[in-house]
Amino acid sequence: MPNERLNVELILASGSAGRWELLEQAGIPAKVVVSGVAEWESSDDCPKEQCLHNARIKADAVSKQYPEALVLAADTIVALGNTVYHKPVDMDHAWRMFGSLVGTTHSVWTGVALKCIDKGIDISFCEESKVTLKQMKHEDIAELFAKVNPLDKSGSYAIQKDDWFIEKIEGSYSNIVGLPLETLAKIFDTLRPF
Repeated sequence: MPNERLNVELILASGSAGRWELLEQAGIPAKVVVSGVAEWESSDDCPKEQCLHNARIKADAVSKQYPEALVLAADTIVALGNTVYHKPVDMDHAWRMFGSLVGTTHSVWTGVALKCIDKGIDISFCEESKVTLKQMKHEDIAELFAKVNPLDKSGSYAIQKDDWFIEKIEGSYSNIVGLPLETLAKIFDTLRPF
């Protein structure tokens, strides 16, 4: 089904419920096709390069299956200084990861790739937002983890589910969720009509 705004089918190459919900809330219909590619994850390499690379390989994989569609892929990474935080491997890792972010200001990077083989579109960009977490006690973190599963989230948290633990946000809220809608809307406007 073509996306009315873009006059082409939009495919979200992501299994992220947060990304799909952002598009739905913005009135942008998209079909979900998970890429299944292995992501590059390194704890000490540049977060901007990592999330851009991961978004591009997801878009490449899905656009080969749907060359006529506009494929939208994204990857979100949390970074504190030179340390990169991906999704935790288990609950112990989630506790350590989130505990090291408590009381800090850290970066949330989202790399985005848009690709349509038939139309020759290949766009990618990265956006950074800053998040400051409040100081929290062990019980506060336990309460948060009881409400939101930290295992499928970079940095072990999701602001769209509950944000009482956030002190301050600088930049795009939707970028922190996983898709910088403001920048994406501007790009969509430059693509119309195609």
